[in-house]
Formats: sequence, structure tokens, C-alpha cells
Amino acid sequence: MSKNVELDQFEQDPLSAVLRQIGFSARVFFREGYCGEWAVDTSGSTQVPFHLVCQGEGWLHSDDQAPQKLMTGQLVFFPQDAPHVLAASDAQPDPDQLNRPPPERLSGDITRLVCGF
Repeated sequence: MSKNVELDQFEQDPLSAVLRQIGFSARVFFREGYCGEWAVDTSGSTQVPFHLVCQGEGWLHSDDQAPQKLMTGQLVFFPQDAPHVLAASDAQPDPDQLNRPPPERLSGDITRLVCGF
């Protein structure tokens, strides 16, 4: 499928139409693929962060809530920039794993994320 077809489908999405009508705009700051153990923390920006799982799956960890599984096509955003971490598993990630650079070569189960504000 070409990128133009994907964009055309996205533009026909009713949510996209509503967001355009209210003047919603976003800036992508992160687009990466991960495999193995990984963890991403983008909270604390004082903006409205969002995360789109483009491929694969991951787990959303946030304060006072059980981890939530995220699958391909799911989007989460935080209107008040609540503390949160996206990770490879439902286990609380080790702080040493947070925001490590993704591997240069991906193999096995791959998760691709697009993150922005």
C-alpha cells in the first residue's frame, strides 16, 4: 500500500475531520522502531503528548493504574501531561531502560511508535 493511500484513508477518518475543524495541530518529535526490551518516557514536557502504535504492541504504564496493552493502530494522549511510560512488557521497566536509543538493526517482534505533542 502506498503512503498516499494511507494518508487518504487517514484524512477520511471522522476523528481527523473533527480535529481539523477545531484547529488541532501536532508536532511529531519521535518516530522509532524497537525490539527486545525497551521503555520510553516522554512525560514532563508540560505539553499534550501523544503516542501512536504503528506496528506491534507495547504497554502503557501510568501512576495508580494497571498497565494497559496497546496494539497496532491505537493512539493515546495525555491532555494534562500525566506521568507515563511506554514499554515492551507489562512489568514496570527498569529505570536504566528508559529512553535508550533504539537498535540500529531490528529483528524479532518489532514495535514502531510515533510520538509527538
